[in-house]
Amino acid sequence: MTPGAAMQPFTSFSWESSGASPSSSDNHASSMSNCSSASPCSTVDLFPQVEACGVEKKRPLRKIKNVRKSTNLKCVVCGDRPTGYHYDVLSCNGCKTFFRRTVIANRKFICTRGGNCEFTKDFRCACRACRFQKCVQVGMNSEAIQFPMEDEDSKVNGDQLSEDEMDISAEPKSSVIKDARYEEALELLDRLLYIEDSCDRLRVSNVPLLYHETVQDVLNKPSLIESSHAYQMLHSFDDKTFPKTKRWMIMDCFLAIEYAKAFETFNNLSRSDQMALIRHVSFVITGLVQTYASYEKNLDIVTFPDGSCPLLEGPKSGISQLTVTDVALKETYRRPIEPLKRIGMTRKQYVLLKAIMLFAPNSSEMTPEAVEVVDAERAKYCSALHKLLKKELGDLEGTKKYAEVLTVSEAFVRFSDNRREKIEICSLMTTMTLSAIGQVVVLQRENPTLDTLRVVFESKAKIGDVQSNGSENE
Repeated sequence: MTPGAAMQPFTSFSWESSGASPSSSDNHASSMSNCSSASPCSTVDLFPQVEACGVEKKRPLRKIKNVRKSTNLKCVVCGDRPTGYHYDVLSCNGCKTFFRRTVIANRKFICTRGGNCEFTKDFRCACRACRFQKCVQVGMNSEAIQFPMEDEDSKVNGDQLSEDEMDISAEPKSSVIKDARYEEALELLDRLLYIEDSCDRLRVSNVPLLYHETVQDVLNKPSLIESSHAYQMLHSFDDKTFPKTKRWMIMDCFLAIEYAKAFETFNNLSRSDQMALIRHVSFVITGLVQTYASYEKNLDIVTFPDGSCPLLEGPKSGISQLTVTDVALKETYRRPIEPLKRIGMTRKQYVLLKAIMLFAPNSSEMTPEAVEVVDAERAKYCSALHKLLKKELGDLEGTKKYAEVLTVSEAFVRFSDNRREKIEICSLMTTMTLSAIGQVVVLQRENPTLDTLRVVFESKAKIGDVQSNGSENE
């Protein structure tokens, strides 16, 4: 997102376009790369579609000075704030870079949903086929691209600028390098937003869940993130469409594992290191997901998608009635929202924080090699968050906000530890049934078996005199 840009929906914008279909010359050809997993598309040649667009070649717009300082102009591709005229159209750095890399690498995309994907600045990478199609439709000119002499992904040189761009926004080499790194951070952000959108869809879908399915079972299956559109979204959650065994905590623990599977770094770990990381971070991520979903709806209490809340409704949303104190319930369902409200967390900050929290190595259980890999991945997302905040808020305020966001992660580690302790020791007065996944995610057990699926907790402490009924579904 361009610094200081207000979150606004994409609106219509009038322009004159100048463009040409991508050339089929050898200069434009290179080895065909596969479609990135960041978008729901397959590797099919899109260039015939591009040539069929019939983009009429017209006189380019009169160049506007001080494009970067304007608050009224928009990128004609995605609606974000533009940085100049790139390849004959007013556009942002993100769309400029995407178009350039697609043409140079001769990437081939096709939309799996008929070429009608919703397209805004917040979801630029949801479908790369539709994004590229939009670039061509608004007049981005592939003939204006200067083809690189070196590796086009070089971090040293950054993107090569056309003469047109040089006239508008020529900058020192150090500034170009910074822009290239900022664009890399934007690409990371786009990928995370895509993953989160898929998780949100799966959370309220008819994806089948088996109560006795283990973490190993989930890890052995292909990721559902890329196929989330294959499942039907539910609009009611009665027992017919939403079985009692499919409860929100079961779903959220399951999705915490599916979320981890969306990252190549996680998939490259050994199975023992994967299990150690899941035991260490999944319950924290589950709590963050439940809390942010409620915060995003301007709720003061953690509430599930069907409107149920153990703090308010007791056994209506649970598979067993639990007797807990008001203090414990407030700690679990009300207090976690407070730090998000305090810093005014945005969705972009949230998805980056979630990735940072995923890659928090447990050095006592993971191999030294895995700890090093996970640490490096965490540093990558920390760096992206810091860059984006500094670009948006300036160096000083951006660094302050960065520290505030990381402090939220520390708070959720405490919340999850307290929640786990209450489940194990204080909160439960009756029998509670945990799924096999719940035993690993919540109780951090290494090898849950069917014989231990039924776990009985006896209260060893009594907190307060006033008790209320609540429910927890693990």
